[in-house]
Amino acid sequence: MTHSEKVLQILRSVGEKGIHSFDLGHSVGTWRVAARIHDLKKRGHNIVSVPEPKGNMVGCRYFLNEITK
Repeated sequence: MTHSEKVLQILRSVGEKGIHSFDLGHSVGTWRVAARIHDLKKRGHNIVSVPEPKGNMVGCRYFLNEITK
């Protein structure tokens, strides 16, 4: 499974609470989270990012907006 696929899987599992970029990177095993989010957006996934500091780090919280049929 690629890092992008892992990111998508995690975004689906966390639901509407979203996940902070630091936690997402740690879970996936990459610090290139923004690049993976960019790849997923190019593939048509609706991912929203909201700036959110965590301690003394700058980051954001990611949310996946998918319409279930």
